[in-house]
Amino acid sequence: MAFMTWTDNLVTGNPVIDAQHRGLMDVLNQLHAAMSQGQGNTALVPLFDGLVQSAGDHFQTEESLFSGLDYSEKELHIDEHQGLLKQIIDLRSKLTAGNLVVSEEVLDFLKSWLINHVLEMDMGLKGRI
Repeated sequence: MAFMTWTDNLVTGNPVIDAQHRGLMDVLNQLHAAMSQGQGNTALVPLFDGLVQSAGDHFQTEESLFSGLDYSEKELHIDEHQGLLKQIIDLRSKLTAGNLVVSEEVLDFLKSWLINHVLEMDMGLKGRI
């Protein structure tokens, strides 16, 4: 069974955004599978690299879509993007330095963040982007 499963309540209605959300979920599922199989940093660091890249690309896409909108939560949304990206980069740096073990706790944090961000922030843009 996958660590994360796509459900209809995560659909924003924007096919690009929804595909990117699914892609982020796929990376988290790959990280979970690698961790569950006891794979070391050799496998986990490139997956974190992919997570950093995918998250950064996704945030840029979202921000470009809502940049022209009269969207009162725009600054808060951008701040949340920047905060998560920093946290992912920090986790990746700790992993590379050998100061982090990817655990269920780390993956649960990333899973919770993704789901909460989609449901609380991105759904505020549903039908507008």
